[in-house]
Amino acid sequence: MGNHHGKTYWHDGTLPASYAPGQTPVMPYRWLLPLSITGSALVNLPWSPASEPNVIELFEIDARAGFDQPAKKHSVTISRGPKALIEYYQFSAVSDDQLQNAFKQNLEGSQSWNAIEKVTWRFDTAHNASILDIAGTGPVDWDEDGIGKSLSLPGGGFSPPQRRQRGANADATAPYLINPDFNCTVTTLRMPNETSDSDWSYNTAYNTVIYGQSFRRSFERRDGTIRMIRANRTIQTELPADIAAKDTARLPKFDNSMAWAYFKQGTLAKQAVKEQVPATFEVDWVKDSSACLNTTFAKP
Repeated sequence: MGNHHGKTYWHDGTLPASYAPGQTPVMPYRWLLPLSITGSALVNLPWSPASEPNVIELFEIDARAGFDQPAKKHSVTISRGPKALIEYYQFSAVSDDQLQNAFKQNLEGSQSWNAIEKVTWRFDTAHNASILDIAGTGPVDWDEDGIGKSLSLPGGGFSPPQRRQRGANADATAPYLINPDFNCTVTTLRMPNETSDSDWSYNTAYNTVIYGQSFRRSFERRDGTIRMIRANRTIQTELPADIAAKDTARLPKFDNSMAWAYFKQGTLAKQAVKEQVPATFEVDWVKDSSACLNTTFAKP
């Protein structure tokens, strides 16, 4: 812990040297023991919702060559916190060639990848982020109904949250603990050149809060692309029992559908809030993850 220009900076000496001091601890610590000349007492850091995702997954499917051709694919995973530290120890110990060969062996010929063309990993010391970048080609699993086509977009669905309910002998008034998390998926489909924007649509978008967590899925159709962003962020870690009971009653209506892009199979789904959704390639997601934040919530 240090002070610079009136701001407190935290640095954990047990972490690798690549980790830079920051105004918030790199790991999700709640109690810290600052090292000082005069000695310090334990310091409690109040919890607040994360401002950056623990994990951002970016998927680009470039199908511009046509429905019957393999697509160019680009996958980037940006990790912070414990996952970034694990990847640091995994990937910093191997050469670029070893890393690429390992991913080629594991992924080539799989359901998603035909060929892996390039794999890179780096640790961004300015943002304490692990960045794994995979590029290659792969099949696109179009569903066909004789008229149009549809595609399930990677990373687009949510599993329903865990039901919060206690047995008859438990204290019905006790609050529930919600484990904090913040994850974000950004998927972009580049439409085949033979199609036009007006040929395409997508399914349900939503932005709601249940069990102390925000669930958001947004779409936009623009410039030859279908863009989707999906984010899950804990906004409170202690949920009162009465709120949990109301959310449990809402749980059967939770939208657990996959995210779908439709070609000539319907009209654009209505969205409560019209948004501009950035494409994977339009933002430096390491520096700016603001598109993952939930700022407007639909009413329950």
